Amino acid sequence: MTRPIPDLPPWIHEGAQVVLYRHHFSGGSVRFTTVERLTATQIVLADGSRYRRDTLREVGRHYEGPQLLAADDPKVVETIAANQLRDALHAVKAAAEKVRTDHDAETAATRLRDLAEAVAAAQTLLAHVYVGRAARVTDKKD
Repeated sequence: MTRPIPDLPPWIHEGAQVVLYRHHFSGGSVRFTTVERLTATQIVLADGSRYRRDTLREVGRHYEGPQLLAADDPKVVETIAANQLRDALHAVKAAAEKVRTDHDAETAATRLRDLAEAVAAAQTLLAHVYVGRAARVTDKKD
């Protein structure tokens, strides 16, 4: 008796770009990869790793391992935005520290411009993150 082949989401096919999503207590991480081939029970990725067709989780692992998700999945989008925001905030902190340690006025003025640019970039990212969250919350209510 043969078991039926589990149906796959339309975004999983040979050559498709997929995301390995791993949830962490401090957020999450994403890694883009490609589907190399499909078997009756598994999805084989470009790096040779294998994922179960029925759970989209790595073969031999339970729920602590990475999961395959679509590139436009809300978890992926939010994780990327949060990581970009974290990087922008680190850039603001680094620029502020450089301003604090500069002793000549011309260098300090340049550093202040860099700081203003870093703050503006962080504000833009923050606005996009919250607009995206608000849109997803609104979509769930409808």
